[in-house]
Amino acid sequence: CNNFIESGKLIGIEEAGMITDLMQCHSWYVQQLSHYTWNLVKKKATASDVKSALEELLNANMPLYQKEMEILSITQINLLKAVAKGERQLTSARVMNEYRLGTPRNVSKNKTILLNKDIIGDTAASYYFMDPAFEIWFRKQFF
Repeated sequence: CNNFIESGKLIGIEEAGMITDLMQCHSWYVQQLSHYTWNLVKKKATASDVKSALEELLNANMPLYQKEMEILSITQINLLKAVAKGERQLTSARVMNEYRLGTPRNVSKNKTILLNKDIIGDTAASYYFMDPAFEIWFRKQFF
């Protein structure tokens, strides 16, 4: 917020919170989205400015995301779809059938690959995208 003020621009608490929420408090992306927002703002940032800045951020990173997707198999992409939808039991018959994940062994192999590539992370209860901007881009592409 100080950089906005120092440059004669303003950002409200709601808009600043929107940036941190969208980027899941990932410091690098919070800075990047803040910078894109700052570039767009004439006087006071609005939610619309943040959304436009997000589109710019996603467009700037799109070649990286597309390159990442090119090296993933269809079943790995399908596994990402399951993660994006909040599925927790990736080897359940329902999830494997719904997302066409193959066998439990395939799921385990693909999950390990995605974890090792730092595309997803896991906790005891769930899986998540490591890169919040990639997650937003992925959701826009597939849902």
